[in-house]
Amino acid sequence: MRLFFVWLLGGGWDLGFHVKSLEFQVRGPVCHVKALKVHVKIVKLHEEKIGRQVLPLFALAKSIQ
Repeated sequence: MRLFFVWLLGGGWDLGFHVKSLEFQVRGPVCHVKALKVHVKIVKLHEEKIGRQVLPLFALAKSIQ
């Protein structure tokens, strides 16, 4: 309803602007979630690499004790 009044007061451009800003507000979190997913994948890859390097050392340290 508010958008309709904005459209009445400020014309179509204002409405377009509001729609664009709403679109941006929606797209922001979506991009954030995608970036987070990529970040999680990278972290998992690093954990796997570190795991391969650290676990044998950890096993070696235990066997020495």
